[in-house]
Amino acid sequence: MWDYKGASKLPLARRLARHGLKLTRPRLAIVQVLSEHPGHLSTQEIWERAKSLYQPLGRATAFRTINQMVQLGLLRPLPLRGGEQRFMVVREAHHHYVVCIQCGTVVELPECPLADLAEEVAASSGFQITGHMVEFFGLCHECQDTQEGGG
Repeated sequence: MWDYKGASKLPLARRLARHGLKLTRPRLAIVQVLSEHPGHLSTQEIWERAKSLYQPLGRATAFRTINQMVQLGLLRPLPLRGGEQRFMVVREAHHHYVVCIQCGTVVELPECPLADLAEEVAASSGFQITGHMVEFFGLCHECQDTQEGGG
C-alpha cells in the first residue's frame, strides 16, 4: 500500500502547497515519482509510474498536473529530437545542466559558469541580477559515437 501521507512531506509537495495547490492523492503520486526518479521522464512515463502508486489516476489528470507544475516553475520541460519532451524538477538552489538532444541524458554542471558574466551584466546595465536560466544542449559521448559509427 502506497504511503501518500509520507509523500506529502517531500520537498516538492511542500513547494506545491506553497503555491496554493491542494495535496491530492493524484498530485502526491506524481510528486513521489518525480522525487524518487533521478533521471528525466516523459509525461507518459510519469503517468505510468504514478498510476502504479495510485491506480485511479487518469491520464488527463496527470498531464494537467504536470502542466500546472511547469507553469508554476516547479518542472522544466527538456525538448529532445523528434518533439519528445522530458521533465526535470527545478531545484530551489541554482544549477546548470547539459542535455543530450538525442537520448535525454542530463549532466549537472558542478558550478555556475556564468557568475562572472552576471556581474558584468549587472555593472553594465545597472540591474541587480537576481537569477538566470541557461541550459546547454548537444550530443553526449555515446550518441556522438552512435552517429560516427553510422547508427
